[in-house]
Amino acid sequence: MESALERMRQDGASIKQLKSYRATGFGAIIRYCERNGFCNNVETILGTIVDEFINKVRIEYKQGKISKWKWQQVRRGGELLKHFCITATLDLPPCVKWEALHNPLHRAPTQEELCDSDNIFSLIWRTKNEMVKFNLTPKSIKNYLYEGFDRILHGHIKNNVTRYSQELTAQMVNKARGDYKSGKTYRSVYQNMRRTAALIDEFYKTGALTWHHLPAYDSRKLHDGFAKLLSEFSEDAERTGILKSSSIAQVRNLTRRFMFELTDAGIYSFDDVTPRIISDRVTSFARNYAGGMNCMLFSVRTFLQFLHADGITKEDLSAAVPEIAASRKYIREGFSNEEVHKLLTQTDSSTSIGKRDYAIMMLASQTGLRACDIANLKRQDIHWRTNEIRISQVKTGRALSLRLPVESGNAIAEYILNARHNCGIENIFLCKDRPFRPIGNRSMSGIVSRNMHKAGIANSSVKRRGFHSFRRTFGKRLLEAETSLDMLNELLGHSRMDSSKPYVAIDEGGLKKCALNLVTIGKERDVA
Repeated sequence: MESALERMRQDGASIKQLKSYRATGFGAIIRYCERNGFCNNVETILGTIVDEFINKVRIEYKQGKISKWKWQQVRRGGELLKHFCITATLDLPPCVKWEALHNPLHRAPTQEELCDSDNIFSLIWRTKNEMVKFNLTPKSIKNYLYEGFDRILHGHIKNNVTRYSQELTAQMVNKARGDYKSGKTYRSVYQNMRRTAALIDEFYKTGALTWHHLPAYDSRKLHDGFAKLLSEFSEDAERTGILKSSSIAQVRNLTRRFMFELTDAGIYSFDDVTPRIISDRVTSFARNYAGGMNCMLFSVRTFLQFLHADGITKEDLSAAVPEIAASRKYIREGFSNEEVHKLLTQTDSSTSIGKRDYAIMMLASQTGLRACDIANLKRQDIHWRTNEIRISQVKTGRALSLRLPVESGNAIAEYILNARHNCGIENIFLCKDRPFRPIGNRSMSGIVSRNMHKAGIANSSVKRRGFHSFRRTFGKRLLEAETSLDMLNELLGHSRMDSSKPYVAIDEGGLKKCALNLVTIGKERDVA
């Protein structure tokens, strides 16, 4: 030790460094050797004793008994002693991270483990390699590695389990949830653990990974038989095109809620379900349904038709679902011109998110495009030379050609050139977080909701306002400019004339012109 310290002094080490290595870096190792009688055997010290001591100190550090500084000093001191005894120099490069050398998370599985699809080492190694395709930031990958994969792997090792256990993984997620609820850990740590567990399970079952939102932690789960039918229904709807891609998620959600209604009645299969049962369940479901009854009936009817067409039910149970429901008559107002101005000025144009949100809301206010159409807007849909937008509408499938206003065009160009991530995705508007992906309809609504709160118009007396309010405002402006209903339908991309009724209903000035004069009606007198 003294020779090593002298060499450090000659190499220009500070007094503080020398003191630290004498007391901790080298000193702790020498004291350990003295206590165990190893000081007279240098070869033994170099062979196993130093490594043994370093491992003991590592365990104490992981248990929180010593500081990170002391652990690093001991490890570096041990490596320097071994290197000095062999080479008589101290020109040792920085130590490789301990995890990279000793953590099983960083080692590649053996060929035998790779051949076993259930092996936990192989499964985690393949899952984290597959996760690379999401283009996550290095920081996010590191978080998933140490707050997710590492904990799940060590949980299996601690329980002497070498094959993937879904039950054990679920227990670890539940524990992470408990730690978060009790304030022992951060929400991000718990969410990383939960996301990683979901990725591992998905890769185990399918051999591939998709990035999607996790459901609420305590969300209710369908019975296995119903869950399988719902998955087959969704796949069939997407494959055959009986539902628009933008409608599948909504229909799936409503059908899922109807299945819970069946489960609550003790029904777990469609084998013995009769039209009478369907009628009773629909009636019961309707009592607690807040709105959108026609959409719910359509979803249930479409699902039951699928069951019959696929041979799962002998009888077409969809006949027991009413064709129509009593409609609720209410008027949904749009934004005033002042409110639109407030929304647009809330965005911070110095940030990439602000540029994106401004471009989206400006386009919606000046063209009246639906949220799904703006989310689906691609570079090739904008014809810059002619200032036009040409799309196939997501909702109706009909082609639509609109003039691109200058302000909207400038806002989109500013976002593309100075804020949008440079990736291979065709859609113009992307989510702010990695992995890069097109923005969704719910996120579009969230943009407007967030800026409504900032502008102080979220708690106004006018209810039920959101992204679609831009479309209402656009339609109202057209009517105020005395645009004909035929032209209104063309500009809004309606497929039916009746679709214009809600816009006519909010044109107060136009409705007043249609009002009839009140005529006094007197009582007829008896003629003598």
